[in-house]
Amino acid sequence: MGRPRDEYYWDQVTKEGNDGWLCKRCSKRFKGGVSRIKAHLGNETGRGISLCSMAGSSNQVEAPNELDSLQGLAHSNEVVGSGNIGFGTHIKKMHELVNKLSSWEAELKDGWQWLEYCGKKCEREELNDWLKEAGGLKEEALEIIESLHQHALQDPLKKTDDFKSKLFYIKYKMPFCLNKESVDRNFIQMRDLLRDDNVFFIGVCGMGGVGKTWLVTHFKNQIRSKKSFNFENVYWVTVSQDFSILKLQNSIAKRIGKLIMGRPKNPIWNQVTIIAESEKERKWLCNRCRKQYAGGATRINEHLGITKGKGNITLCPRRHDLLANEGVNNSMLPGSSNQMEAPNEFGLNNGVLPASSNQLEDSNGLDSLTGFELADPMNSYHEKAEGHRNMISACFDGPIDQNDVAGPSNMVEGLPHSDEVLEGGSSGFETDIEDEVLESGSSGFETDIEDEVLEELRELVDELTGWEEEVKEELQWLEYCGKKKREREEADDWLKKAEDFKKEARGIIDSFPRDALQDLQMKTDNLRCRLNLLENATPVCCDDDIHMDAYFTKMRKLLRNDNVFFISVCGMGGVGKTWLVTHFRNQIRRNKSFNFENVFWVTVSQDFSILKLQNSIAKRIGEKLDDDDEITDRAEILSSALEKIDRSVLILDDVWNYIDLQKIGIPLRINGIKLILTSRLKHVFRQMDCPTSNVIEMEPLSVEEQEWELFLLNLGCDGRPASLSGEVENTVKSVVKMCEGLPLGITVMARLMKGVNDDINIWKHALSKLEDSSMGEDMEEEVIKVLKRSYDQLADKTIQNCFLQHALYSEVSDEVFIMNLVDEGLIQSTSSLEKIFVQGKAIVAKLNSHSLIDCLWDPDSSDLHMHGLLREMASHIMKGRFMLRCRKRLDNIPEMQEWTPQLEKVSLMGNCIEEIPEGISPECPQLSTLNFSINMIRYIPDCFFYRIKALTLLDLSHNEELTSLPNSLSSLRCLKSLLLKGCRSLESVPPLGNLQELSRLVISGTSIKEVPDGLEVLTKLRWLDLSQNRKLVCVEWSVIFGLTNVQYLNLEKTSITGEVGIVHGMMSRLEYFVGSFQVAKHLADFVENILNRDGGLKCYHIGFRAWDLFWEPDFTGRKRKLITVEDFEGFEFLLPSDLDQLVIRNIEQWSGDLCGAFSFKAPSSLREIIVWRWPKLERLCCMSGDCSFCQHLQNLQSLELYKLERLDAIWSEEDEFIGLPNLSQLKISYCDRIERLMGAAALAKFPKLESIEVDSCLSMKEVFATGMSEDDPDLTITFPNSFKRLHLSELPELVSVCDSIIVSESPPDVTACFCRQLRQSHFRHKQSPSASESNIKIRN
Repeated sequence: MGRPRDEYYWDQVTKEGNDGWLCKRCSKRFKGGVSRIKAHLGNETGRGISLCSMAGSSNQVEAPNELDSLQGLAHSNEVVGSGNIGFGTHIKKMHELVNKLSSWEAELKDGWQWLEYCGKKCEREELNDWLKEAGGLKEEALEIIESLHQHALQDPLKKTDDFKSKLFYIKYKMPFCLNKESVDRNFIQMRDLLRDDNVFFIGVCGMGGVGKTWLVTHFKNQIRSKKSFNFENVYWVTVSQDFSILKLQNSIAKRIGKLIMGRPKNPIWNQVTIIAESEKERKWLCNRCRKQYAGGATRINEHLGITKGKGNITLCPRRHDLLANEGVNNSMLPGSSNQMEAPNEFGLNNGVLPASSNQLEDSNGLDSLTGFELADPMNSYHEKAEGHRNMISACFDGPIDQNDVAGPSNMVEGLPHSDEVLEGGSSGFETDIEDEVLESGSSGFETDIEDEVLEELRELVDELTGWEEEVKEELQWLEYCGKKKREREEADDWLKKAEDFKKEARGIIDSFPRDALQDLQMKTDNLRCRLNLLENATPVCCDDDIHMDAYFTKMRKLLRNDNVFFISVCGMGGVGKTWLVTHFRNQIRRNKSFNFENVFWVTVSQDFSILKLQNSIAKRIGEKLDDDDEITDRAEILSSALEKIDRSVLILDDVWNYIDLQKIGIPLRINGIKLILTSRLKHVFRQMDCPTSNVIEMEPLSVEEQEWELFLLNLGCDGRPASLSGEVENTVKSVVKMCEGLPLGITVMARLMKGVNDDINIWKHALSKLEDSSMGEDMEEEVIKVLKRSYDQLADKTIQNCFLQHALYSEVSDEVFIMNLVDEGLIQSTSSLEKIFVQGKAIVAKLNSHSLIDCLWDPDSSDLHMHGLLREMASHIMKGRFMLRCRKRLDNIPEMQEWTPQLEKVSLMGNCIEEIPEGISPECPQLSTLNFSINMIRYIPDCFFYRIKALTLLDLSHNEELTSLPNSLSSLRCLKSLLLKGCRSLESVPPLGNLQELSRLVISGTSIKEVPDGLEVLTKLRWLDLSQNRKLVCVEWSVIFGLTNVQYLNLEKTSITGEVGIVHGMMSRLEYFVGSFQVAKHLADFVENILNRDGGLKCYHIGFRAWDLFWEPDFTGRKRKLITVEDFEGFEFLLPSDLDQLVIRNIEQWSGDLCGAFSFKAPSSLREIIVWRWPKLERLCCMSGDCSFCQHLQNLQSLELYKLERLDAIWSEEDEFIGLPNLSQLKISYCDRIERLMGAAALAKFPKLESIEVDSCLSMKEVFATGMSEDDPDLTITFPNSFKRLHLSELPELVSVCDSIIVSESPPDVTACFCRQLRQSHFRHKQSPSASESNIKIRN
């Protein structure tokens, strides 16, 4: 029960029974180990034990954390104080010296036993002489201590100093057995590590046969043979090369005595004797009635009457008698109050456990017994025991010595000290405040006020406690993440202030009713003010801008929301889903602030079945299901069992399929049960109706600093980050970057590189292997295969091939990716572009739902991203057929031996390749795809394409230094797609006439001055993009006229010249067009022959003398049909019949209005007009019923006017004013001459108007003019029922919105910013004419 060096303390007591002892000094009986003896004798604090009345001090003496060094003790000049305190100090120091001597004895004996184990000779006689002398010195020390206890020494200082001198002398004579330069150093190191309480992990390594097992065997025997190492048990498991997790788990379970089918050993087993056991069942004999039964801890509980069972086992007839014989209070007997005696092995003094607390048996098979609830009615005294066998709270039957109760640290927070409670003699520690008030004679009115004040105080404490819990949780999260937070000191300081605040508040509560009501109110007000300051100073430990902290914050919020029953965590493999949920599982178990009784964890995995999942859940909650029952019956049993469990969390980890909760038997919205799911498959959550707001979508780490912290933490030991020299740091950071923020990849890589630290050659070798896509066996096993499960889950082979096709790009627009799928034959090419893109986006959604691709940065972005380790997984799948080296920092193309004949696809995207050397000609007859995009290539030799004739896709986009292409390109007769986007230095392209299979040609953002030769004969061309070529001024219509199959034609910043004639069937498949015309006649021909033909185009943006045409193609959404006009000179043609948007801008010379510019009717399809920068425009249009143009604007929905310097009226509001019946939005900006927006009468002509914005119109005085006297009391203006918003900004002359009262169906949202002269206007609700309110939000 103690260490050899603690023999002195055992000499002071007489052992009684297994764990009892009698103090030889005060003759009192206690239980426990040497720590409680030390505390009893005054050499340690705490332990819940009274101080020996014969000790040298009446108070407990605080034991130092470490023994003072002998040097310090020897030269101590402390003056002996008078009284008991001085003797107590000398007693303590003598104990320390004796302990020191005992430790030397133990070390010497350990060394001697080691030498015997090694077969070495040592001076046994010299050793025995020293040990004999040390024993005599210990006896002398005990005599001195006894004299000090009896205060019998006249000069204790001299006596202790003499003893110190003798101690130094014997230390000097101590025989030296071990040689630190030999194998003995291994013994010394192992011994020191085993005795270091801060060491939890010890490794022994060396070549085969060097003696690793031999060394460990010695210490195994030492631990078993004596208690000097203070370990209760030692377990030995041989792992070997045929390692598996399952096998190792079973081996450990066997060693620690856990049945394969059972749970961790429960204290209830102490009440029975096991007589037979197998893998399937355990038979036991009741220690009370001596009857035999079979089963587990549940049946023992039922037999002893602790829990109510199913009636298939008899109650023990002697359960009452045996407990009574052991001294248990009758009121605590099983069967009367369902309580039983706690096992002695937990160090309880006749303690009792409530059977209903479920603390005797862990239903999860995961938790250990961490604390017992006291049954004593006098005190609800708890003490946390974080897994420490000597720290479990004790409860006592009968009188309790005040000194047996530990200090304030063991008290329930906010309650009086235990001695105050006991002295009070009350049946409960809390006194009814109302009773005290009535007894004191206070009036009922005062009592109510006092109750309110006290309740407010309690609420302040509760509120602060909630903040404390959040701060502590955040600190625990940071520790779990391995982060070092600078704010830790600030948080600790804040927590101390919060604790002081709570103590003060409780002191005020405790002082009631002694304090007057006035004082109580004043103190409460003061505390409330201080609480506000404390709230404002609450430290922010978690930064929601950091992904991991944001996930923590959201999960905590969802767990505490009583209206949330279903939480989902999704993300790609290895991103940390299980890691996040594990943290909260542990938090729920430890932290009662989450207010859950149980947490059950079930791993589902890919081999899911309803039967298997039901069995797993039943096992976790302690329910038994019959495999022969129907699934629905099993579900009913399971649901009923879960409904009986209050406030629980059920975690289903690693879900791969839709789970019908009703079929399984999982009830939601009952008894506070919450369900947490983790999965890589986002569609699973949607199918299970998990609200989007309850989904936590995890992403890889996006900040380099976070990746680096995680890597160093896992590279280090014992929770301390590794330290690297500056020489290797840059190389190591490059290794970390290869993991692209995926926690699984980072942690595995760090583990594989442990111990390397500053060996730069090993780091460089590791980086080189990663750059060559050679991950190594461990990375492939632990990372790649984990990620591949997502790929395997794609049952459709076509979708799998789409994923592999995407692996050619680290990031790519959905437009390029989908058209690549068309080239590969994965999407049918004969469809319309709309159908192609609908199918393509469905494929993208499928891959995204399986966490295999992601939208880049912005969920609304059309760019798609693939994680680097997923690309490595694709390379692993297609090993030998794919060469994927995206973003590997390559300066040159791979060596020729890597360009094997079996290669089918090569991607070297995103590297730093500048040149392909002359003479390089890969022989790859099966190579179909070559991606050289985003490099720095300046030159490609002519011979490079000689032996890759099967090439169908060549992507050279974004090689900005590339000036020309080799002529051998013209011989790639199988080529279907040639992509040359963003090659800004490219000036020429070889003839393309021989590329008859070419269906997609992109030459965009280059410096070419003319289209490539042979373009006009490429009859299979379906996609032609010649946009953004700043030097390509025009394209002859005759060149593109013969492209009969073209569906997409983009000539942005390029004009079409020549007569636009058309022959039946030519360009009949054209769907999307962007281009400009300089000649009005050419545009008119195009409108008549192309746009206004049957069917027309699905989408177009045409410019007339306009070069800059903004174009964002949306193949599946709204099909915009837009014309931009920058000059009306010679503009004599009809607008397209299906035009929906008209943009007029930069009209410098024209001085008329729209009615004059378009002297013909507008198309009825027109929905939007935008007019920008028309300096000479004075009026937009007449809006008269006689105007053919204005008559056909009846479907116009949006009108935007910008920078019209001379505009003084939007339209003429005469008697014939017809208005715009469908206009919903009107926006006017920088029109400095306009003084009013419109009149009251005109407003009635806009019945569907919803929003008006007026911005920076310097002369605007009134928004709606009435033209009537301001003195008219009945002056009103009525808004349309649809009107919702009026926004006014930077109108320095604006005086009022309207001089009359505005009547509306509901008051609109009116805001005015920087309108300094504006006065309030009044709005009246139609339903209550008498009500008038001012509701303009004015911000200046």
